[in-house]
Formats: sequence, C-alpha cells, structure tokens
Amino acid sequence: MGTQKPLENLYRGTKVLKDLGTFGIKSYRKAIFECKYCGSNFETRVAYVKNGGTESCGCFGKQQRLKATQTHKDSQKKSKHNYIYSRYNNMIGRCYNSNDSSYHNYGGKGVVVCDEWKNSYPEYKKWCLENGITVDLFVDKDKICIEQNIYPPYYSPSTCSLLTKKENDLYRARKIGIHGYFNIYIDKRKNIRKYFGTINKNGIVIRTKMHLTAESASIELERLLSRDTGR
Repeated sequence: MGTQKPLENLYRGTKVLKDLGTFGIKSYRKAIFECKYCGSNFETRVAYVKNGGTESCGCFGKQQRLKATQTHKDSQKKSKHNYIYSRYNNMIGRCYNSNDSSYHNYGGKGVVVCDEWKNSYPEYKKWCLENGITVDLFVDKDKICIEQNIYPPYYSPSTCSLLTKKENDLYRARKIGIHGYFNIYIDKRKNIRKYFGTINKNGIVIRTKMHLTAESASIELERLLSRDTGR
C-alpha cells in the first residue's frame, strides 16, 4: 500500500487534530477532530466528516433535538405528521441507542444519520414533505448507497429516497458480504474457496453460479437482478 495523502487541516469547518491511520479490512481512515460547537475532541471516520455525515461531537444534536421536541406538535398521535416523527425517532434510536433492538444492524455496523437531520427533526420533516412522503412511503438509505457503492450506508438528503415498503424491504435485504460486496458469500465445503451471490426477492431466491472471485459473483448477481426487474 502506498503512502497516504496527508489530511487537510479543516473539513467542512471541523478542525483535524490527529490522523489515527486506517482500520479494518476496508481500511477506514480515522482521526481526532475538534468540535466546532463546543471545542471538545471526538474520534470518528474521516469520511463521515468529509461528506457531512458528522459535524459535531454530538452536543449540537442533543440541543437541537430537545428544542425541536419542545416546539413541534408532531409527537402527538393526532397530528397528521405523527408517522414522520415516529419514524424519525426510530431512525435515531436504531443508529445511536445501543439498547434498541435493531441497533446491531444499524449503529452497530457504522450506520449514522447526517448532522443536518440528526440535529433537527424539522429539517428531516422538510425533506420528507418536499419529496412527497406519504404513510405508504418510507425513507430508504440503501438504494442510493448501493448504487453509489457507499458503505456503511448513512441517512442524509443526498443518500436517501422514498420507497414503498416492498421496495424498501428488497434493498434492506441486501447484506454486506465478502470484501464489501453485497450478498456475496464463500462456499467453504470444498478445499477450493468459491464465491456465490444470493438474495431473496419477494419470496423468490436468486442465486448465481460459483465463481473464483467475489467480484465476478457480484457482477453476475447484479445482472440477474437487472434482468429480473426489467431494467
């Protein structure tokens, strides 16, 4: 691996204090940053700060969420937008509350919410309404993140779209497997390691042939999915 490019001093107004290098199989780069709101130091992935997913140590978000809860009425069940508020709280919970039953599939895997939404329910609601949300449409992060090869996926205006529950379940079912490829696994029953792709789409199991590389298995799975959806 070649020498990494030095980090800049600032990313989106957030000061870099120390480069911590790379971690994990996918070589995520981490650093220590100075919170531009309270001055505290916090550690996170560099990519989160560069793309705007993280802008503070969390202090700003707590203040904004408290303010939003005190000022808007969507927390009341009789509100016509209560479903937006309820889904927002569920999103925050599964990404940041380790006691949430879904945390292991979201926050536990590095899924976060951009500060614009995490810090302000009104901004999240505004985006939802501007994009035509209804009770039957759900905010989905996986479709665009899969198309743009973003992992871990995260919630933000640029990485989310509105899908039906059926569409949302399809993309949510696509799991990160071998070497970061979606729904690619290793067959370990033989001495020669071979890769295959599989996904359950609307009750129908789609599976590739065996491949010598995860990449070729991923290409065939994408081709089968594209053919099946008529794209």
